[in-house]
Amino acid sequence: IFRWLKDGQQFDPAADPRLSVSENSGSFSISGEGPISQYQGRYRCYASNELGTAVSTEARLITESTPTLAKEKKVQIKVEQGDKVILYCNPPFSTTKPHIHWMDRSEFIYPGYSVFLSLLFYGSLYFSNVLSTDSRNDYICHAQYIFARTILPKEPVSLIV
Repeated sequence: IFRWLKDGQQFDPAADPRLSVSENSGSFSISGEGPISQYQGRYRCYASNELGTAVSTEARLITESTPTLAKEKKVQIKVEQGDKVILYCNPPFSTTKPHIHWMDRSEFIYPGYSVFLSLLFYGSLYFSNVLSTDSRNDYICHAQYIFARTILPKEPVSLIV
């Protein structure tokens, strides 16, 4: 016998037409169309037989909308050769941290692209010694959200040396 609690309250997945309950396993899945935010919460399963009851660890289901970008102004940064500069990415918040990729219009920009370039932990691009060859008007941060299957390109940043 399987019994579920959602947020500390009795929950019967078989009573919900959008939930498919697996025979003899106690598990269920969401199917059909429509929003799933109503299923967000903390779940715990109790499996009982003549020997006793096993209790699952709590499972937390988080639902969120696909991340989107607000309209931004184009950024232009002017620096002198030899200066240090950070190009900020600031991707939209998500419960899953996005993978950050920087590109110009045609290729990836990555650590090693320049001896003076590194990608900071939070996704910003750091130039420790700006060169005149770093001048360009198309540094673009791409935030890739794996679970949402979404890549959001930010507005291009111009770096003028």
